[in-house]
Parts: sequence; C-alpha cells; structure tokens
Amino acid sequence: MEPLRTKQISRINRRTALAGMACAALAPLGCFALGKTSIHKEEPKAGQQGRLVSAWENKIVYAPDASRGGETIPGLTGRVYLFGPDLNAPYLGDGKLLIDLFDATPHGQGAPPKMIEHYIYPADVLQKLTKKDVFGDGYTLFLPWATYRPDISHIYILMRYDTVKGEQFFHQSGTFSVDHGETVERVKKGMSVTNAAFRETK
Repeated sequence: MEPLRTKQISRINRRTALAGMACAALAPLGCFALGKTSIHKEEPKAGQQGRLVSAWENKIVYAPDASRGGETIPGLTGRVYLFGPDLNAPYLGDGKLLIDLFDATPHGQGAPPKMIEHYIYPADVLQKLTKKDVFGDGYTLFLPWATYRPDISHIYILMRYDTVKGEQFFHQSGTFSVDHGETVERVKKGMSVTNAAFRETK
C-alpha cells in the first residue's frame, strides 16, 4: 500500500481535523517536547514486517491547550496508521510514537532542513487518540507547534513507532507547504495569536 498523500485527509473525512483539535487537551498527559531529535533511521530487524503510514492536514489550526489554562495555540492535525505484514487493514498497536517536525523552507543553496519540534506519545496516550475512519483503525493527532512562524513555508514529518517487543517502524511524510490562512484570518479579526514570533512579523 502506498503512503497516503497529504491532501487525502481533507478529502476523506473533514471531521478528522475537528477531532484533532480536541486532542490538544490531551497533550499534558504525555506528549512532551524535547530539545533534540531521538529518531534515527535503522535497517529493519530480521523478521520484522509492517508499516507506519500517516496523512497530515497542511492547514494550521488553533486549539485550546489544557496545560496553559485553555490558551489557544497553533498546531497540525493528522492521522497515523499501523499495518501488519499483510498490509490489508490498519490495526491498533501497543507501543509509543515519536515524531520530529522539520522546517524544510528553502534557506539558500546547501541549507539542510532543521528539526524544530519533537513529540513523544506514550502507549497510554495513544490509546486515548484512537478513531476509526474509512481506512480502519488509526490515531488522530494534534501537534502543538510551539515554534510556529508564518515564514515557515514547507515542512515534513519524521515518525518512529516502537512496539513493546522492540520493533521499530519508520515513516517520513513528503515535504508539503503550510497553509497559514487561519492565522491570517485570526489577525484580521483581532483574535489572539499567542506566538510571539508571529506578532513581531505583523
């Protein structure tokens, strides 16, 4: 099965994005932002089969953060799926998910993408984020974007899923453009945009 395209999530089920916004309140339960990446691609272990797949909405959405007293924060929503050896239908696993967000905005010849956010979703948190859609069982995620800036035009997401047995499944989204439309509308309406970096660029 080929990886899902970024735009498929909006075409398949618009309610996914709305459900993802509600997930922001779950962040304090175990989604921790760290200072550097801990995801490293490795060769699959012998006998290891399966695949990690994701589909991300490219639009910035705003959701309340329970860890900040309900303060509205920007973030990304998406769906993550696990497939077994037969790759026929997704299933719900028993492991944890690690995610790195990269700024892939062109910054001149030879400038590499920069890792700007790191997230950890422990197994108990993932269990609270399960939802079934037309593809089957999966996880609906909201990634709070603390370092969000409107001058970041392109990003990609690197993920690693660690099973209880020690298997590791990797997946990297394709590079996609960021739709800042919601941020622009909020500013026009005089609504709160909490990110200081954005306020400095208005």
